[in-house]
Amino acid sequence: MPPWLATLPAATAAFKKAIDLRRGFPEAWNELGFALRNEGRYDESVRAYDEALRQRPRFPEALCSRGIALMQLRRREEALDCFDQALAVMPNFVDALSSRATALLEMNRLGMLVDVSHVSDDTIADVLETSRAPVFASHSSCRALSNIPRNLTDDQIRSIAATGGVVMVNIGSIFLDQKVVDDFVAKRAALMPQITGLAAKYRDDPKKRDEEIGKLLNGIRTNRAPWTAVVDHIERILKVGGPSAAGLGTDFDGIEDPPDGLEDVGKLPRLTEELLRRGHSEEVVRGVLGENFLRFWERANAARSRVPPRKGPLPFSKP
Repeated sequence: MPPWLATLPAATAAFKKAIDLRRGFPEAWNELGFALRNEGRYDESVRAYDEALRQRPRFPEALCSRGIALMQLRRREEALDCFDQALAVMPNFVDALSSRATALLEMNRLGMLVDVSHVSDDTIADVLETSRAPVFASHSSCRALSNIPRNLTDDQIRSIAATGGVVMVNIGSIFLDQKVVDDFVAKRAALMPQITGLAAKYRDDPKKRDEEIGKLLNGIRTNRAPWTAVVDHIERILKVGGPSAAGLGTDFDGIEDPPDGLEDVGKLPRLTEELLRRGHSEEVVRGVLGENFLRFWERANAARSRVPPRKGPLPFSKP
């Protein structure tokens, strides 16, 4: 166990529980002992990339060696925000972008988990077609119950489950409840005259324009979903993808609108109680609470042997 993990009592307890549940699991992480998720602003990711390259010449291997066992793919607009910074670190960045399949297969070869929670429908389709390993969505819910792009369609849930992957429910209210979505859309529409005015005012300063419009949109106060909506989404995933397909992503560190009655992790036992009350077996509930994810991780690691050997250096490797 990494020494810094011992300073986090809750994380330490969870880590030990994972070992108890799946003996030998740390060895499947290439002796990393813990997982770090590469999510965040792209400028931060680029700095991490540069540091990794100083340690080893090949990007994914360097990330793995530093404990990055999960790579979250991101939306196009977020990548473009960092394009210039990426070029400063990677002069052949454009060539790398044209080799997405190569990068994905390299992740498979290294046992890195592929996360599709932040990408478009087309990218999800490409990933499912290309990946030799199971893929997952770390914090997305069901579009059939709350129609936003970040949620997954039934077909996507079914396809992810067919790879051996999992869909882990995001508990943000806008991810859970169509009424919350409709309320936000109506309030945003009411602000359109102001948005149009800001776009005109800062037409020559895109950064300032986006900043001011963002402030306006962030000021929208939305309603909260009931906490039982989380269970509704879990049940939808179980119905569409099967008993091994559902997990909990929560996204407490990212959302600002948790549902009423599930404002913090101390209230998560409510989900266990409600799933049991609705007739789900203890085995299914244990799967939702974490065992499905652990089994998915094992399957992703086992898939390394199915990836053909790489021919030559990666397009985003420094010489």
